[in-house]
Amino acid sequence: MAAGNTAIELDVPAEIYSLASVVFFLYTGRFSGWYGDAPAIDDLRTTDRDTKCRAVAQGRLRTFTMIDAEPFPELEHLLADCMALESDARPQNLTILRDRLADIMVAYQG
Repeated sequence: MAAGNTAIELDVPAEIYSLASVVFFLYTGRFSGWYGDAPAIDDLRTTDRDTKCRAVAQGRLRTFTMIDAEPFPELEHLLADCMALESDARPQNLTILRDRLADIMVAYQG
């Protein structure tokens, strides 16, 4: 970590949050959190780190609708669960996450 950064304890729910955030970006092309005045605005370069951290701590997450992403309700619901503000509300292990993803895949194969 860079000097002055505070270490964040990592655990499985924290890793699941991170994975969901990456999947959100890969699917939508946008970051999952919003920091500017409106969800559709990406103001990452001019927004300071403390403001970004506060937004994440407040649970300011975008929905697919907010940013005109292609609807995929099952994936969006799973990602929202994985990025729940309280870590106890997130899937608690990778098996749960894998099973939920498998259910989504089965639903779309039919």
